[in-house]
Amino acid sequence: MIATYASPAQATIIACEWEKVSSWTNGFQIKVTLINNGIPVDGWTATWTWDDGTKVTNAWDAIVIQPGQSMSAGNQSYNGYVPSFGRVSFGFLATGVSDGHGGGLRVNGGPLLPC
Repeated sequence: MIATYASPAQATIIACEWEKVSSWTNGFQIKVTLINNGIPVDGWTATWTWDDGTKVTNAWDAIVIQPGQSMSAGNQSYNGYVPSFGRVSFGFLATGVSDGHGGGLRVNGGPLLPC
């Protein structure tokens, strides 16, 4: 008997929301929500590129890495699993005059999501 296994479809987040919660002189607060209407996702990383010299100064509910204008926000140990039809959010404070993020972000290397 020969058993065959189909590899599962790659889990992806299919939508996002980018909300400017607050702003002040040379700074702002953002809340990002990732929306999964597909198969469950076990681990996520959102990436985007700033339009200017914005710098994240504090973040919550994500591990944030910022090499230059590129940004990467990955899940914490407690919020990596996103069930079907589930959502996960993270937030951050940043310095800069613009919250421009290239028109969207990518999650787990997937397509550009407008948000």
